[in-house]
Amino acid sequence: MTLLTTSVVLALVWFATIGILTSAMVWVAARIIDAQSVQLRPDVLLALRLAPSAAGLGFVVTIFLPAHWLFESPGTPESFGFVLRAIAGTTLAIVLRTILRGGIVAVHSIALRRSLRGRPIATGELPAPDALEVEGLTGLSLAGFFHTKILVGATARQALTDAELDVALAHERAHRRAWDNLKRFAVFCAPDLLGLSRGGRQLEQAWNAAAECRADALAVGGDPTRAVNLASALVKVARLADRSPAHTGSILWSMFHHKGLLETRVRRLVDGPSAPRPLRLPIVSLATASALTTLAALWMASV
Repeated sequence: MTLLTTSVVLALVWFATIGILTSAMVWVAARIIDAQSVQLRPDVLLALRLAPSAAGLGFVVTIFLPAHWLFESPGTPESFGFVLRAIAGTTLAIVLRTILRGGIVAVHSIALRRSLRGRPIATGELPAPDALEVEGLTGLSLAGFFHTKILVGATARQALTDAELDVALAHERAHRRAWDNLKRFAVFCAPDLLGLSRGGRQLEQAWNAAAECRADALAVGGDPTRAVNLASALVKVARLADRSPAHTGSILWSMFHHKGLLETRVRRLVDGPSAPRPLRLPIVSLATASALTTLAALWMASV
């Protein structure tokens, strides 16, 4: 078995092993966060969600492959049992699924954005050269991943006042500055098993909610009038979405209106955000996470 083949097989095994260990720790953290209703910053939640794949890739690239190529002699006879082959094959299938999934979504998003052509929004009081008014779209959406454009449905443009549209566009610009579409793409394509668990899905939902609330806060900028206008725009777009069968955009585009978050966002805008709760780590969960980390460190050191 060639050095390249052994490198690929063992790299896939190590990627899966580190990913599973990290997923277990993240799962414990997600359960604690959900049980205590702790509000964390979106960047922290995103780091937790992407930790398994990032840890696995980081270990393989920075530790395993350099050590393997440095100390393993080419031509050394190697044989792997059924378990290692099965782990490597399963991991390879997950990686290929990630590539295929990402490619399909990217192509669909590009085609959808090209099909939703419109005219720039530019009134006397509200110049918005980065926004397009399009037919066949419900609400507002930040389209694309790198060269983004704000798409405004024609019905939403007619329903919103200039002040409401202004703060709604500011909300989508906040998503653009935070690269939230690209982050959503990374979460959607993460090559791990955490996304199949309840804890992983809770982290994704918590990150999405935190990202929307952060964009609301940046759009409002502490101005009570803008907060009321944004809340009004949310309610109007929500009503349009309930009545209209029009397209809402790609699943990975930042959408102005999320039905499940409507009440939470409106309350935060009208009443102000609640005080964050401190995170309390139960001793059992902390001990479990520490034990898993120690075992992983010892295992890597022995190898």
